[in-house]
Amino acid sequence: MGNFQITWIDIVIIAVYLVGITIYGLSFAKKESSAKDYFLAGGKIA
Repeated sequence: MGNFQITWIDIVIIAVYLVGITIYGLSFAKKESSAKDYFLAGGKIA
């Protein structure tokens, strides 16, 4: 496969992705008050 090197830009992209997806997940976690709300969508689906 040849030489595979991870450069600093690769690390920055991976770090930004991980931070972004964590913030995105935490923003949704704050909206759900219980597991029942999560699995039943808080009764919002008709």
